[in-house]
Amino acid sequence: GNTVQQLDLTTAYTPSTATVTTNRTFTEPGGGTWEGMDFKADGTKMYLLTRYGGVSKVYQYTLSTPWVLSTATYDSVIATLNGETAGRAMRFGQNGGEKLFMVGSSTDRIYQYPSV
Repeated sequence: GNTVQQLDLTTAYTPSTATVTTNRTFTEPGGGTWEGMDFKADGTKMYLLTRYGGVSKVYQYTLSTPWVLSTATYDSVIATLNGETAGRAMRFGQNGGEKLFMVGSSTDRIYQYPSV
């Protein structure tokens, strides 16, 4: 589905201590399904990967309160990722987000893109 859950952990990195704090559905404008997500390091931007009709796209949302999913508002499509019709997961590089990595299932490859 297109629902993202936010969970709080009473013990860091221990999923068994999780409590769901937010369930939020994000409707992809083109009708696709969400396949992956990532956040800007400071928690002010959220990026969702979608695929629909043989195209993989990355959507950007702004979180007015960092890391609080309920404050997310849609910004725009920031990238249409060429070379892969079925993106399955994405992650920005850790050095300031200058690279984007995507796992593709139609080609069984990992793609690297410059900043989007």
